[in-house]
Amino acid sequence: MLQCPSCKLMSPDDAESCECGYRFPPSENRKYFLNPENKGKKSTQTIWIVVLLAIISILVIGWVIFSYVSIEKKYGSIFNQGDKRNKKLEGIIKLSANQKEQYVTLDGYDAGTNPPITIHNINLWNDYKNRSKGISVTAKHGDRVKLIRREGNGVLVETLNGKRGWVTYYLIKELK
Repeated sequence: MLQCPSCKLMSPDDAESCECGYRFPPSENRKYFLNPENKGKKSTQTIWIVVLLAIISILVIGWVIFSYVSIEKKYGSIFNQGDKRNKKLEGIIKLSANQKEQYVTLDGYDAGTNPPITIHNINLWNDYKNRSKGISVTAKHGDRVKLIRREGNGVLVETLNGKRGWVTYYLIKELK
């Protein structure tokens, strides 16, 4: 027997509508829709869908964590955008008490290009962050320069003739 949700009257299982005019759903949906014994119960199909989605979610989360750990082991942290060369540079800039100055070599060789190229004239900028302020001096590939200080990726250097300018840290041989 089917119970009408509108008037609460009982109708035969094969009824298409109630005496009050309420139309019952198609017969394949009736046992979970109107039968008072099944009210609040979930179908087996719904439970399996929820379980399957939970398993898929756990697998995806596990895959993301595994990928993150693998990438971090191979390349370092993907969230810390600092370069390993920056740490190397920090060590170079910290001079010991008995060390007055430190010299490094400008290196314009770039093996990352195909074919590899060498920048023979390296610009030293007046202001690293605002390069529109112009070039202080042009140094040559292989020139020795005195290391003054670092700010971010820029390194302030001084040529042997006393001219100062900023250069990107990856143009310093000791940091490659």
